[in-house]
Amino acid sequence: MGVSFLGKKIEGRYLVNELIGVGGMANVYKATDVVTGREVAVKILREEFYQNEEFLRRFKNESKAIAVLSHPNIIEVYDVCFTHNIRCIVMEYVDGITLKEYMHEQSPLSWKETLHFIIQILSALSHAHSKGVVHRDIKPQNVMLLSDAGIKITDFGIARFARSESHTLTDRAIGSVHYISPEQARGEHIDQRADIYSVGVMLYEMLTGRLPFDADSPVSVAIKQIEYQAPAPRTINPNIPEGLEQITLRAMEKDPAKRYQSADEMLRDIRRFKQDPSISFEYKYLTNAEKEHEDMRRTIMNAKNKNSRSEKPARKKNGAALLGFGPKNKPKKESPAVVKQPVEKPAARNDDYEEEHHHGSIMMALAGITAAFVVITLTFIGAMLYLNNPLEKVPDIEMPDFTGKKYESLRKAEQYSNFTFEVEENQYNDLYERGEVISQRPKAGTKVKENSIVRVIVSNGTKVVPMPNLIGLEETAAYQELANLDMQYQKVDVFSDQPIGTVVATEPGYDSEVPASTVVKIHISMGPENKMVPVPDLRGRDVDTARAMLREVGLEIGGISYIVSEEAAEIIVSQDPAPTSMISSGGFVNLNVSAGDQERTQVVLYVPLPETVDDIVKIQAMYDGQILREERLQPSSAVYWKPTFTGSGVARIFILYNDFLYQSYDIDFTTGGYMLIEDNSANMVG
Repeated sequence: MGVSFLGKKIEGRYLVNELIGVGGMANVYKATDVVTGREVAVKILREEFYQNEEFLRRFKNESKAIAVLSHPNIIEVYDVCFTHNIRCIVMEYVDGITLKEYMHEQSPLSWKETLHFIIQILSALSHAHSKGVVHRDIKPQNVMLLSDAGIKITDFGIARFARSESHTLTDRAIGSVHYISPEQARGEHIDQRADIYSVGVMLYEMLTGRLPFDADSPVSVAIKQIEYQAPAPRTINPNIPEGLEQITLRAMEKDPAKRYQSADEMLRDIRRFKQDPSISFEYKYLTNAEKEHEDMRRTIMNAKNKNSRSEKPARKKNGAALLGFGPKNKPKKESPAVVKQPVEKPAARNDDYEEEHHHGSIMMALAGITAAFVVITLTFIGAMLYLNNPLEKVPDIEMPDFTGKKYESLRKAEQYSNFTFEVEENQYNDLYERGEVISQRPKAGTKVKENSIVRVIVSNGTKVVPMPNLIGLEETAAYQELANLDMQYQKVDVFSDQPIGTVVATEPGYDSEVPASTVVKIHISMGPENKMVPVPDLRGRDVDTARAMLREVGLEIGGISYIVSEEAAEIIVSQDPAPTSMISSGGFVNLNVSAGDQERTQVVLYVPLPETVDDIVKIQAMYDGQILREERLQPSSAVYWKPTFTGSGVARIFILYNDFLYQSYDIDFTTGGYMLIEDNSANMVG
């Protein structure tokens, strides 16, 4: 039974809510990113495949392929994690159904609706192909349909970069046989034109409601993809416009050279069709090689026809004349002593005879060349038979196991002189030292003839790479750098003053030489630590004592307001937040301070603040060397600081901005007005 992730928090961040999909190698869960609050899809490799190199390669490849892509019709990846405990890809959560499910309900689709989907698919493929990524498994099951009729292409698990190796039909990552291209079914090298073929099959299925090829087994379907021609779509659905049928069939051409060469090229024809649905495309598919073959065939046929026209009448005419037979003549007896021979002059030679003689010369030359070729071939075959003697019986021997042995030692060893060694490839490998054999063909234990060729893969040893400097990079950019070096990583969330989502540190550190297989720990900033502290009870204390108590627990005085109270002057009457409340470390507490019980006039002072300052600043009002008011605020949001003062007569108030003199005012409590005396605000901005 596999591990259940429901209700668990992956990487300390993604809370798994429900299982939404089960695949051949991975399960997909709906989760909540507790940092951003958004819903995500988490694709987790099943535990039984953790030691399967092929599945691990495919899973890593999916994250690499999508990491380089950014397109509105391609699923977006937010995070990836490859550790010993979990292998997962965190991606955009799409609330919709597959295009296959939609086609099952609505099949066949109208041509307008079909093109609405196909254009989005081709647009996404155009972007992927421009980045060198070939999807290799385009099918309706891998296209998600959103409620706004937009689409998202998913599952790049068997995608390849265009330069990558090809795979055979036995490769489990071949793709879905109903949609694969003929060259993919044959295991040949493929490029972006394989995706074009798959789009053609989807186009065919949407328009007709049927797959072009179907059978009882996947192998039979693959063979049909290679050998058979699909019925013309209009024979199934006569309502399909001719031009759209031509686009479909061109996309499904067996020969990639006859197919659309790019997604953009197919898009151009689709847009031409949309502008004029009556359009008919004249596609010419004859390649240069076919053209040369056709020209040769025509030349030979023309020569044969010419010979047949010229030779037969000439033989009849000349034969009759030379033997003395005419249409109405009988043979005559001539005197044996006197026989008259006709004398032909060179200038009067018969044209038919000259042409026959010319062709005869050519035929003799060709016959001579053919005879020479036959003699040389027979001589070569005879020599090979003499040298190799295939009839001689060579005993079978058992192939030894060469894995783990040094290649140079094997090549020079006398005991293995009856084998010829060839290096098929050199690979980095953590399990075998430099120069050791990783694998061999034929395998150990196989019965072979003496002097057989043994093809081996030789280790380059552990791949060592310099650790790149990732400090300060945005996390996805850091992941991509490591992916380019084929390095795995483990994300570690840490509190930091650095911007959220950036790299704070790595283990190992920058520029150290490390094996490529090293799992790099990447420390990602979650922002400053949001530590919660209790608010002390400040009531009955003076302001200075309150300030000291607050700083002990990491808090500051926010605003101070003076109120008429029965308490003695300068004693704190109340506070906000209330005592024992839990607030973030670095937070502020507002105080209401007693001004005594005498009646006084209150004046509100409006202090203008710099509109361009976004930082939190400290603003204070000082009278007679004492701080009367204090507050933390953001100038760009507050615009004005509005402290209230209670008093009598005239008082000079000094306004401090981050402990520097900002402005000074004279307040007249008799009239309730005030006057700006000094202004240094221009020097305080920023």
